[in-house]
Amino acid sequence: MNEFPTIDKAFIIDNSSYSSYVKGLDYYNRGNVKSLNISDEGVIGVLVEGAKVYHVELYFNEGKFSAACDCPYDLDDYCKHIAAALIHLMQNNERIKAEFKKISKIRSAPDDLYDKKIDKYLDRVEKEKTIKKPLAEYFKKFPESFKEFQAYYDGVYSFKDSADGSRGGALYYQKRVEITFGEIRDAFNGSEFYKSRNYMSQRSGRVSAGGISVDNYGSGESRDFFQKSVDSILDAFYNKAERSLKIGDVCGAASFLFAVYNFAQDFNKKFIKSSVEDKIYKTLEGAVKYHLNKAFSALIEIALSENFDKDDAKWFYNGLLAIYFSSKTSDDRRLGNFDRLKLISSRYGSIEYMLDFINENLINNSDPETGCPPYITAQNAHEAFYLLNISGETGRAVKIAEKYWQLNIILHSEYIEFLMKNFEHKKALKLAVAILKIFDKNPEKIREGLKCGTYNELKEALSAAVKSVDEVLTSLINFAESKQKKATCLKDLYRALYTETVYNNNMNLTDKLINVIDEIEKLNAQGGAITLADEKISIESFCEALVNEDVCDNLFKAKIFKKLSRIDLVINMAIKAADDYMFSSICCLIMNDRPEETFELFKNRIDTIVRNGGDRDNYGHVTRLVNVMARIPSRSKEMKLYLEKLNEKRLFTKRIL
Repeated sequence: MNEFPTIDKAFIIDNSSYSSYVKGLDYYNRGNVKSLNISDEGVIGVLVEGAKVYHVELYFNEGKFSAACDCPYDLDDYCKHIAAALIHLMQNNERIKAEFKKISKIRSAPDDLYDKKIDKYLDRVEKEKTIKKPLAEYFKKFPESFKEFQAYYDGVYSFKDSADGSRGGALYYQKRVEITFGEIRDAFNGSEFYKSRNYMSQRSGRVSAGGISVDNYGSGESRDFFQKSVDSILDAFYNKAERSLKIGDVCGAASFLFAVYNFAQDFNKKFIKSSVEDKIYKTLEGAVKYHLNKAFSALIEIALSENFDKDDAKWFYNGLLAIYFSSKTSDDRRLGNFDRLKLISSRYGSIEYMLDFINENLINNSDPETGCPPYITAQNAHEAFYLLNISGETGRAVKIAEKYWQLNIILHSEYIEFLMKNFEHKKALKLAVAILKIFDKNPEKIREGLKCGTYNELKEALSAAVKSVDEVLTSLINFAESKQKKATCLKDLYRALYTETVYNNNMNLTDKLINVIDEIEKLNAQGGAITLADEKISIESFCEALVNEDVCDNLFKAKIFKKLSRIDLVINMAIKAADDYMFSSICCLIMNDRPEETFELFKNRIDTIVRNGGDRDNYGHVTRLVNVMARIPSRSKEMKLYLEKLNEKRLFTKRIL
């Protein structure tokens, strides 16, 4: 008979995955679970809104659970939509259970002897009363998990902790980190996979099995071997963290992840018993350092989805922020990590748990001469500024911003926003102009994309700068006392809006930019001379500059030209398009307005391809273009005749349809 179990977090993670649970929790918190109904057969149907509304069905039958969702997720575990549905059941467990009872009888309880065995074992667990009852209920419903729990719990908690035998608090979890660190180091040295004879032994086995060639000694092969070997060792500790989360031991899980991070951070040649060649060590070091980001990302997931006791939370956040401020994050990760820090600190109560770290490392630990904490560097100044600001230490935050804003692009944009919110428009404008000068002075370097993550940070700063310029200068233009003052402000505003538009492909600013150009043209018509690069600013000069601009693609340019009703320039962009996708996308902009010209554009492009020969690649190009060409309105007859002539040439082995 069908049975409706007590749904809790462990049940959800067991029946989906931790990743699906985190994403499902986010869906539930955003109100994406729309409706629930129970059929006469006891099937629970739930509607969950994602990219579209997905239908989830949950089945509870004789102690077994299964589920289905019509989303495209195809991994072995259940998707985030099913996890969101289960979280909804967990939050409304008693009400849904009461409704379920009307439809299906509850099966009898497990065997009394088995119940007593579970209770007896849990009685031996020291001072874990808070989790004893839910654990007992869980194991009585899912007896197959009991043995796994016994093995895990006896293994993890085999060492003694504080003098009173309690488990919890900073000293306890730090001790666990140290012990786990030692276990990882022992496991690493015990395997000795990095020794040449062990590598050659496994290689011989793979050659015998036909997995690799006997002569293939590429660096990729050895790198793959070392990465898999390191992963297999550290995965055991990731799994321990996952199991800790299942039983509600959040800081226990974090202690495993901190230990993995510390091992990867501290790894050096002293960690290896036998000497190895420098080349092998470098490969091995890279395989271990990969886990810096993996362990850190797992800690972030815990911070975003779990709840802590107050004392445990302080220990956890101290450790997490220490990583943020002490690790040398690569340029391409800085912006993403900062966004994650903002998300974490926005959780209810989390900033309170961060105060110990902020007071000790960002406030009290300061240089008496400069007043700036030595813990803060140019690289992490934006994070220090943000945390000090939201914790109420605005004065110290401003000191850091004033010292480091020229050295830290992320801090630059944060400081501009801070100044605008505090109505310090003059200072915000000064910083914004400094950002615009970067784009003016280094156009070639900017156009190359700076070839690093700093480019994205610079574009973020540009957006903040232009926003402040827009707010300040628009106000000055509206209340300008002289034409000269108004002309100067309009020119600066035009330059800012143009830079943001082309570098960030920001279509939202085009209407504002066109209005500014209209105002400039009016002033020029009255005898003014608002110029840029010795040329009067006008719609014509703007279009000419945009045609020659190589920092944005032709499709973006074509969209602006379409807005300006310059169809001739849209056609020009289509002709210049290098690939079929770009060409087709631009043609679609004018397909309905200019069907005849669009048809000719496609014909000319296809004819050019056909002249180059009839190989398979050209056939693919032609068929893709024909598929888009067929959508041109009122040209079906011409299309049919054109295809007949094309197929008569018999260039391709297959007909073009």
